[in-house]
Amino acid sequence: MTAHLWGLVLVMMTASCTRDVPVEHVKHNPDSDAFELGVTKVSTFKNKNAVLGDDAYRPAVDELDGEFVTIKGGGRLLLNFCRLGGNPDTISRSEFYQLGIVSAPRTVNLQYNTRWDGTVYAVEHDSLAMLTAYVNFDGVRTYFRDVIRDDSDATGTPAVLAYYGELGLGCGSGRYGLSLPVGATDNAAFVGTADLFIILRDAVLAGGIELGSNPGVAAHEFSHRIFQHNVYAGERGFRLLATTILGDDTQQNRLCVDETDPSGVNCEATVSLLKGMDEGTADIFAYIYTGQAGFFLEHTVGITGLGAVVNEDKMRNLAREPELDGELPIYSLLARDFAAQGQLQFYRLGTLWSRAFYRSVVDPQTGAEPVNEEARVAFARAHYGRAVLRALRRLGEDFTAPVGGRDFTYRFDPRQLIRRYIEEVSRDEDTGVALPAVRAAACRELCNRFGEPDFVDPLNGASPQCGGVIGQNAFSTSPIGIFPCTL
Repeated sequence: MTAHLWGLVLVMMTASCTRDVPVEHVKHNPDSDAFELGVTKVSTFKNKNAVLGDDAYRPAVDELDGEFVTIKGGGRLLLNFCRLGGNPDTISRSEFYQLGIVSAPRTVNLQYNTRWDGTVYAVEHDSLAMLTAYVNFDGVRTYFRDVIRDDSDATGTPAVLAYYGELGLGCGSGRYGLSLPVGATDNAAFVGTADLFIILRDAVLAGGIELGSNPGVAAHEFSHRIFQHNVYAGERGFRLLATTILGDDTQQNRLCVDETDPSGVNCEATVSLLKGMDEGTADIFAYIYTGQAGFFLEHTVGITGLGAVVNEDKMRNLAREPELDGELPIYSLLARDFAAQGQLQFYRLGTLWSRAFYRSVVDPQTGAEPVNEEARVAFARAHYGRAVLRALRRLGEDFTAPVGGRDFTYRFDPRQLIRRYIEEVSRDEDTGVALPAVRAAACRELCNRFGEPDFVDPLNGASPQCGGVIGQNAFSTSPIGIFPCTL
């Protein structure tokens, strides 16, 4: 065999042993705490020549098609739509997730070149943004699957991202109903009714990095998918989701117990309260992934109003304490009433949950406070995040457990999820051994923010966890700011 042929064989053997593709993208540098161009090795691009075997591996970079993440371009999705038909008792998941799509996103054609060392780099703005989004979401999905141990469809099925799509507001009959396009803006979102992420491109940035290129935002949005696929896992869980979205009045009425339920939470409040806790859970997972309490990192969005400019990073920073004007200071009966009337600012409820989580993190073995932020992040990653995930699964099981002859008990109070979380975080995941110091810290922080309302009965099977604990909150309805915790 000639030297030329030996060289060719060597090249083919090398190609068959690795799928690493160096990709240049917008990357956060933790040392400088700034965004810059950096390189990450990606090993998940699909092989465009798969039929020929690994020796002919050619990554599907131009189509941004991977094993776990696929980027699509354009498309219009319905965010808030009327019931679009389809029987919630018989509709399949694939059919359901098409109802939110008016015009499907299409395959992209990435504009890129390759350097001498094989590094792929984009040659124009949109390609750089899409390539960055691919790397971010691919990394987030792998982290949640391998580290947080999510085994739901959120990480088990590919995540599809629509770049520069449109969000429609409106309704129509069937999948192809009319909608009003919403102008492009700098943001990213998870559209649960399509099981799809959308990145809204801003052609003119006021400052900072686009949110769609921010790994903290990618982790936050992916966490909404984690929430949905764990709470509504399995056939009964999906049937509950479909009935909630598509059911007529008769079908909807079977979801909740009657209005005399002792919890005092009416059916109308459920969706808004769930949305708030979904947002808080997404903030928690974004913090765990990035290791930053201000997971927006360097991105700053100026929001003017009432003569002030609000920094988005500070508004969602888990390390900050609630302020009377900025966040809901304590979960109360008043908040439940607002939710029932559709007037609850659900981000405030989510912030209450995520900041209580952050403050409650201690060493699971000793109960000692973290010596620094690095230690807090390490504890959160090793123990606390998985407890949140298990609590979500148990919440879904509570929702779909028949009670009193009813198919579902879909009435939700934030304390229901919190009680399940305290149960899960207060024991070792692998051995089941109790962790009393962890329970004490969790009860302390969560009682201070959620433990005031006078109700101690089980919530859909979730029993109180913090007996004897006294909550303290200056915004309590109690004249002296202390109260027996009902969590």
